[in-house]
Amino acid sequence: SSPPTPDERTLFFTDRAIYRPGQPIQYKGLSIQLDTERDDYVTLGSRNVHVVLLDPNGREVAKADHVTNAHGSFSGQFTAPEDGLRGAMRLSVSSGPAGSSGAGR
Repeated sequence: SSPPTPDERTLFFTDRAIYRPGQPIQYKGLSIQLDTERDDYVTLGSRNVHVVLLDPNGREVAKADHVTNAHGSFSGQFTAPEDGLRGAMRLSVSSGPAGSSGAGR
């Protein structure tokens, strides 16, 4: 069998667990390549990452484009919607190294 191909992922870090309507949602992302077979982990610099903020029903409420720096990281901010559904918001990558995170779980 062929060796597994390295997996590319984006990890998210947010500034708090729960957001109230209108509050800023500050986040950082780190795009990495994982080769678990070789125990090799490398950050992905100069990568385009399209991030979306999803409501509890999975509807897009905001989006942003980023390019990772030389260390594979990027940061941004959304504003939690004033109206709409309460509950778990989620950050997700719609284009770029895949990843998602619960913002306000």
